[in-house]
Formats: sequence, C-alpha cells, structure tokens
Amino acid sequence: MLKKDCECNYFYPQILRCVMRKMIRTISSLFLVTLLFFAFFKNSEAQVNVQDSIIKVPLLHIGSSLNYSTGDLTSRFGFFAEFGGAMLFKTKKNWLLGPEIYFQFGDRVKETEMFDYLIIENGTALNIGGRNEGIFFYQRGFESSFNFGKITNLLAVNPNSGLRFNVACGFWQHRIKSVSENQGIFLLRDEYLPGYDRLVSGFIFKQFIGYHYMGESRLVNFTVGFEMSEGFTKGRRNYQYDTKLPATENRVEGYYGIKLNWVLPFYKRSTREFYTY
Repeated sequence: MLKKDCECNYFYPQILRCVMRKMIRTISSLFLVTLLFFAFFKNSEAQVNVQDSIIKVPLLHIGSSLNYSTGDLTSRFGFFAEFGGAMLFKTKKNWLLGPEIYFQFGDRVKETEMFDYLIIENGTALNIGGRNEGIFFYQRGFESSFNFGKITNLLAVNPNSGLRFNVACGFWQHRIKSVSENQGIFLLRDEYLPGYDRLVSGFIFKQFIGYHYMGESRLVNFTVGFEMSEGFTKGRRNYQYDTKLPATENRVEGYYGIKLNWVLPFYKRSTREFYTY
C-alpha cells in the first residue's frame, strides 16, 4: 500500500494551488468569451424586466460539481470534483446553447500499482539521496463540450425561470498525476511521467436536469441539478514503463453527480416609473 494523500499535509496545498490555477484560467477564458457575446448581443435587448417576459441574453455560468465514477472509470478513480463554467446564450424561446469547459481533480486514485516495484517498507520509495519518500496520486482531467438546453415553464416563478434540461457532447481527457513528497524520486521527473500517467481521451455525452432561477438581481441567479455523463474513450500511451506494454484499450466510462452554477446575465434592466399624487 502506498502512503495515503490525506495523511500528509503536502496534499492540501497541492489541491488548493491546482484549484486556484484552474479557477483563474477558467474565469479568464470565460470572461473573454463573455466580452465577445456581449459585444455581439448588446443591442438585442435595450432594457428588460425578467419578471414580465422571456428575454434573450448571454449567461455566464461559473460552478462546480461532486461526482461518482461509473463504468471503466470505477477501477481507476473514485469520488472527484469539477470546477469550470459555460457561456450560454438564452433565446426568446428559452432555448440555451453555447460552449462549456470543466476541469476535474481528486485524490481517490485506485490504480497505483505502476510504482509497486519501487516501494519498500511503510509504503515509501528511496529518493536520489537514499531517504524514504512518499508517492502521492491525483486525478486530473477536463471536459470541453457544446451545450444545448431548454428552460421550461414547469415550477416557474417568472418567465425566465423553471425546470431546465440540457444535453452536451464534446471531448473528455483524464490521467493520473504522480508526485513524490519532496520531488526527490528520479522516476517521477516530468520526462518520465507520461510512461505512468494512463492518459485517456475521447468523446463524452452529458445530460442535465435541474432548476434554473433568474431573478431581478444579477447576483442572485443559479442552476442546480443532477448531471450524468458517458464517455467513449481510448488509452493514448503507446508504451507504459511498468507493464512494458501499450495502453491503447477502448473504454466505456462515465460519472454522475450534483452540479451547482452561479449565473451572471448580461443585460440592461428596465427602469421602473413611480407616480406620486
């Protein structure tokens, strides 16, 4: 058995740094896409009131999900999280369409036998200085897809809210990231890691059902619901150092979980007139 990530304080800063990097990249990319959307559609709705009628508007989504693995993924990863967002355009018929990207990360890695031959006592390996050093494993990946959906009038509190259905299809990639505790194990240098990372990529198909709320305030808008994903992927490494064999197998795998997004709409609110007598 290898040393568990949660038993070492090294794990928590590593995850935090990773999440912050992904967050900054995601928000920056979505901000640029938002500017393009806003520039194109800025004159589509001069002044709107979400309580009165359905509006067409760009919607920036930023959110995360907690997921459980299914299919072939269960033998490699357990529970994991996603963080990312989407830039969707909502039409006057409450249809939604646009791109999304979510980054995946976790520490519930089950497939760790690639370094068994290095392990000595207490689940550690010898580093280049002759000292024992722990090896830690993380899940890393992302999915990028095109989203198409509909906000219905079921459970609607206004014309722009209600039960929401989405489907999406696109590209999915994941791998195992191996890190030594003090970066002192020779075979865990960057140039060798592709021979151990079990890189997989391929097509992904996603379905979402949940609730979409859009209120008068730009800051109080969200979607929450259940999402399920199916991937038809393939191993992408022609040679693995530990098995001396290629890893190019076809895989059927996926995940499901609860997703929450904060939604930022881009429109100009209508002014309300008040009369006094």
